[in-house]
Amino acid sequence: MRVVILGGGFCGSMVAKRLDNRGLLDVILIDKEPYFEYYPSLPKLITDPDYHKKIIKSYSSFLNDVEVLTEKVVKVTPDNVSTIERKVEFDILVISLGANYPIYLDDKKNVFTVSSGKGVKELSKGMEKADDVLIVGGGLIGTEVAAEIASKTEKNVTLVHPHERLIERNPKMASLFAETYLRNKGVKMILDEKVVGREDDEYLTSEGRKIESDVCIWSTGLSFDRSLFQGFADPCFTERNTLKVNDHLQLKANPNIFVGGDISDTDEEKTGHNADSHSKIIAENVLRSYKNRPLKSYSNVNFPMIISLGDVNGLISFSPVGIPGPVPALVKHLLEKGALLRL
Repeated sequence: MRVVILGGGFCGSMVAKRLDNRGLLDVILIDKEPYFEYYPSLPKLITDPDYHKKIIKSYSSFLNDVEVLTEKVVKVTPDNVSTIERKVEFDILVISLGANYPIYLDDKKNVFTVSSGKGVKELSKGMEKADDVLIVGGGLIGTEVAAEIASKTEKNVTLVHPHERLIERNPKMASLFAETYLRNKGVKMILDEKVVGREDDEYLTSEGRKIESDVCIWSTGLSFDRSLFQGFADPCFTERNTLKVNDHLQLKANPNIFVGGDISDTDEEKTGHNADSHSKIIAENVLRSYKNRPLKSYSNVNFPMIISLGDVNGLISFSPVGIPGPVPALVKHLLEKGALLRL
């Protein structure tokens, strides 16, 4: 039985790891890079691009019998997957392709996202001569990026967020701690406004404000490209173009296709921890499918959100409280090391 896994993030890599050395399955992992990348630590690369080598691990170093294709996926159908170089048929497909990070500006010069190591290292180069940095979006990534820059550089940092408080899906206490920390580090925060346009180096907000900046870091959320999927029925997709799954993390109407990570429509925060939880159920259900055994159901367990505020400060956010200080920063560092050691 051939199992094809699309995407080597938390979910895809761990499904491959759990199915490796089984002998019964022909497993293929397709990813555009030859390595797993611990993306929660990407903000660190803004001020320390050499840290990238500490948060990647080549697939060849932890996968023995899994075939790895370092290719970009261009089409997915209910029967096969196409890359730029080939078409791959499957008996079981695991979709864990992650998300896109759109920039809603026509002029994207010196505008970056924190979505890949390669991209963040380009951002780091752009930061070298910059005095003024604009961060658009004050969710998890935007908050961590602002703290990274403000705590380690002398840049003038402005953060624009369209909600009345930062990390608004977290407890108010966590938002207050994050806002207080950033203001104490000199970050100028503009809340309840959106960046809606750009004229040269001036960014325009929904309230008519003009903000000059040498570099802009865009972190306003995720999007999903439905055009990649062809031959699937409309009920497979949500309004946001995520993929609808049942209790077993199977794509609805396609029982031989499992979906995990950001692209699934599970009602939970899109975190590495939850993607890893998906991988456990998906790998188990792939094996159960092979043996014609009943499938296991996925049940989300709420896990505290760990938010970095530089190297030595952070937040543990768990409703209804937020706990600040050095302990969360240490916990996040240990989670990074633990994730890489498990592979």
